[in-house]
Amino acid sequence: MTSQMFALVVDTIQEARARKVIAALLLNGTLSIAALFWILRTYPLSGPTSMVTLMSHTDYRYLNAQWVARGIFGNASLIVYSVQLLLCLMTTMSLVPSLLDPARNAWIVSHPLSRASILLGRFLGCMVLAAGSFVYTFLGAWLVTGLKVNLWHWPFFFGILTTLLLYCSLFAAMLSLHLLSTSPTLMASGTMAIGMFNIAASRPNELHGITGGGWLYHSMLFVSGLLPKAAETAHLTNEYVQTGSFVSGSPLWTSGLFGAACLALAAWRFSRKDL
Repeated sequence: MTSQMFALVVDTIQEARARKVIAALLLNGTLSIAALFWILRTYPLSGPTSMVTLMSHTDYRYLNAQWVARGIFGNASLIVYSVQLLLCLMTTMSLVPSLLDPARNAWIVSHPLSRASILLGRFLGCMVLAAGSFVYTFLGAWLVTGLKVNLWHWPFFFGILTTLLLYCSLFAAMLSLHLLSTSPTLMASGTMAIGMFNIAASRPNELHGITGGGWLYHSMLFVSGLLPKAAETAHLTNEYVQTGSFVSGSPLWTSGLFGAACLALAAWRFSRKDL
């Protein structure tokens, strides 16, 4: 079973290479690193007109070079987390419809593997692709930021774990949406709706002002409480990178539970699909 699962992972990676998904992931990562490099170059850290010097007049923490450097690493982790999560989901989305391709699955179903195992192998293959993309991008961003602030801050790599967790949760949601609707358009729209709910719920005061409170406000908060916490995880990542700790890990385990539930739903639906 282990060798067959490994073969499915390899098959998924080979399909990604044939569809130019790997090339796209590398290009996205390189552009993200280049964009971060450009952003950091435009903000000088010293000099009478630099933001650090100006802020130090009212906040003495800005006189601490190490505190400033960790803050820059935290902001860099937010940028890489947000951009890479979105780009990686968009790039690997093209691999989902092939799950229902009869020609591709004819060879797979001829082997003694359950439908759940086939789905899990494909999911793990996409997870490996995403992990490789995140490691490459975060490593490049770490080097760029470290050269800028003259500090090599290892907690920055915590962002790889949080970004991968949210990717897995949202990718599992895409799998279940596609298997339930068989429509790539609805799959993409549903994933966007999850993100919009999460962004809205992360700003409860603004949401209350828009909806006016009442049942709509409370319903949106309830629904968003069940969905992956992309915005909250972004703040948690920034908090950990800057301080080495975080107050609450609930955004991580709730996002993980949602992803596990979606993956189980996708496996159940896939086991009843005609291939």
